[in-house]
Amino acid sequence: MRILVIEDELELLQSIGKGLELGGYYVDLADSGEKGLELFDTESYDVIILDLNLPKISGFDVLQTIMEKDNNAKVLILTANSSVDIKIKGLDLGASDYIVKPFHFKELEARIRVLLRRNFLINTPILTCGDLSFNTVKRELYAADELVTLTKKETAIIEYLLLNQERMVTAEDLLAHAWDADVDYFSNSVRVHLTTLRKKIKTVLGYNPIANKIGEGYYLLTHSENK
Repeated sequence: MRILVIEDELELLQSIGKGLELGGYYVDLADSGEKGLELFDTESYDVIILDLNLPKISGFDVLQTIMEKDNNAKVLILTANSSVDIKIKGLDLGASDYIVKPFHFKELEARIRVLLRRNFLINTPILTCGDLSFNTVKRELYAADELVTLTKKETAIIEYLLLNQERMVTAEDLLAHAWDADVDYFSNSVRVHLTTLRKKIKTVLGYNPIANKIGEGYYLLTHSENK
């Protein structure tokens, strides 16, 4: 999943970015509102973490611009001001949640997981489909209750497929949400990583639960469809 962090305190910005990357997310960092909006205009993000106290362009102005362009954007605002009025203003402008500085990183991760599930109307930290289950807290995939060891890229792919199991997922969707900003849209990277992921799961289950329709995309098969 792709996350954009907009924060002008460089030490905090780098710390959040490093922590999220260690947690398995793909992260873009912006140290100003201008850079954040530039990235927002060119990339797709599942969650945006936005500091309200930014120079030149305030966090409120950045938030308003983001929501005007995409009122479905999931924005988690950071604020050092515990004032109720500040929180209400941010939420009224369209923010999905807020967290007050200083904060524990584990709380930030938990709030991100909630926003990701809210994107797809899922209320549990465990994503399931047929014989597959994915723990979004531990970021672990289980096939028929057996742990499947995955790379960061494979983890991002299966998580996105599970979050979107009600629809067809295109290769472009995966490149936008399970790759970093250096992705090459003309490579066969999606097919290569999916091939390895399928082999790992099939070794455990005896069948491949990731199906595809040529020219359309990928989707997960339920247990009943594999009988």
